[in-house]
Amino acid sequence: MSTTILSHLTAEGPQGRAAWQQLLATAPRSTDSVGRATIQVCTASDGRGIFATVEYATWQTEKEEG
Repeated sequence: MSTTILSHLTAEGPQGRAAWQQLLATAPRSTDSVGRATIQVCTASDGRGIFATVEYATWQTEKEEG
């Protein structure tokens, strides 16, 4: 049985297009203080989630496609 570690649970975050796509599909979402949609991209060493805007995560996914 294979175990997949979700990129938003690592300190490094997503590496490559497939990881960014997986992140957009599975990572926890929230909103920031001004109401923008955010998504967890990695986890700090103390367990806190590090978030970016969904707009950035979508752009990064498209950028990885080339």
